[in-house]
Amino acid sequence: MVPGVTLTNGQPTILVPLLFVVAVSALKDIFEDLKRHGSDAVENNKKVLAASQKIKRFVEDRWKELWVGQIVKVNMNEYFPADLILLQSSSPSGIAYIETKNLDGETNLKCKESVKESQETITDGPFATAWKARVVCEKPNDKLYKFEGTIQTEVDLYSLDQNNLLLRGSSLRNTDWVYGLVVYTGHETRVMMNSSSSRIKFSNLELGMNRQIIMLFFFQIFICLIGATMSEFLTAEMGARHNDYLRILDSSKDHQ
Repeated sequence: MVPGVTLTNGQPTILVPLLFVVAVSALKDIFEDLKRHGSDAVENNKKVLAASQKIKRFVEDRWKELWVGQIVKVNMNEYFPADLILLQSSSPSGIAYIETKNLDGETNLKCKESVKESQETITDGPFATAWKARVVCEKPNDKLYKFEGTIQTEVDLYSLDQNNLLLRGSSLRNTDWVYGLVVYTGHETRVMMNSSSSRIKFSNLELGMNRQIIMLFFFQIFICLIGATMSEFLTAEMGARHNDYLRILDSSKDHQ
């Protein structure tokens, strides 16, 4: 399209195939984005039993509407909707078994422990017991196997570690139900902090062509630098005769 460097004599003969390639690439990207958006919507709209203090019972709530400090109930074989502190388990010992294959690929069950006082105090559910606590924990980070915090109750202060943390993406196994306190939600959960943005895919042909274009670009710069350097040496050596060599006309004279 640029007259000085055109290969088609100013005719847009390459425009149609170029637009076709760009349109196909754009449609492919749109299709992939729509699929990703759909899977995000399915994940965000999953239901979980969340505590409602107004009506004093658990109601179904969507994952994306959970907030920090809310108590949720997760039943066996369900996935955790956020990063939770285990308050109570159906097991009298306060033990819960979880599966983390979606996080680390391991299929063996891991053991988690509930907070001692909440396991012993909340006997008939969180609404039947006036149990208050204040949780202080670290800021959101991507460490799957490390967690530090404290939970202050009316009786004592308890330390928290990774054995008390239920990570989003893991599921409850061999345990009827657990009560959990939401500490991280959405993009602040461990699994989201560890996820990387999707990369743009290139074919091997595109990657090879891009490398060759970059090599040609730097090679041309190298040739230009050599030509400019030699020109300076030649100009210094030949002086005025250099103009005759390059056919440079003197603007002070008239030429036909």
